[in-house]
Amino acid sequence: MDIHGQRDVTASRGLYALLLLMGGSVLGACVLAPPLFNGLLYLGRSIPVLDGWREVSFEALIARLVLVLLVLGFVPALRWARIRSLADIGLPRQSGRSGLILRGWALGIGTAGVILVIAWMVQAYTWAPVRWSRLIPRMLGYLAGGLLIGLIEEIFFRGGLFGLLRKQLPWALAAVLISIFFSAVHFLRPMHVEGVVHGHWYSGFSILPYAFYTLGERSAYFPYAFNLFLIGFVLCILYQRQGHLFFIIGLHAGWVVVLQAGRLLFEVNPDVDNWLFSLSGNLGRTWGATLMLLAMCVWAWTRPSTRAD
Repeated sequence: MDIHGQRDVTASRGLYALLLLMGGSVLGACVLAPPLFNGLLYLGRSIPVLDGWREVSFEALIARLVLVLLVLGFVPALRWARIRSLADIGLPRQSGRSGLILRGWALGIGTAGVILVIAWMVQAYTWAPVRWSRLIPRMLGYLAGGLLIGLIEEIFFRGGLFGLLRKQLPWALAAVLISIFFSAVHFLRPMHVEGVVHGHWYSGFSILPYAFYTLGERSAYFPYAFNLFLIGFVLCILYQRQGHLFFIIGLHAGWVVVLQAGRLLFEVNPDVDNWLFSLSGNLGRTWGATLMLLAMCVWAWTRPSTRAD
């Protein structure tokens, strides 16, 4: 088998591995959630210091279990797919990695931050005073959380799924498909219409028809879904152009920080009806963010390739 054919086999095996990982994580969460849910409730009732565990939501628990299983199974899935090197998922050994992450982070902060400031200047958003005792730990959490989200999602969606799919399809088509999937995943908000107060063996499976509960909230669906697609598409383009994930990990993290901080520091002004920003206090759900992301698409598309290969 020639090298090109060997790469095709590796790409196919890698896609199967990641699809099995996603399906297995959902299946595993459905199986594990009921006994874990019942156990948490029992401990919450039996141990006073753990009383807060009685408030755990079955839907939130199963969503977190899926994420935990995805993270735990990612490396074994890559090994099964015979992907041995971090360079194969966009993390090559190269100098200046931290600088690339920092540059991407600064761009993410700057682009999203400018849109947030514009929303404030046109009075669509008003300042929401926050005490320092609450602000500092929240901002530190946003910084750490943004970097973690950027790292996990970029390795999985761009380094894993997009990196493998573009070996079998034209890269632009692969970018479109992965960006649609990236957007759809963010609407996974399981909410059982009857609620779960005791976990049975079938409780996890019975919630699957309600996995995309937020699709019924039309006001939250568009332009949010389109913005998520654009975010994914911009990041795919930049990965294709640059050949590594470091810059887009920082860019993704910077956007997350501004979105989270914006919801803490600003709120929608009910006295101003601005079509760009008044849809939501979450900047990512506004047409203002859409315009910024469209500009980012043009910028990313016109950048010259710096890939080593």
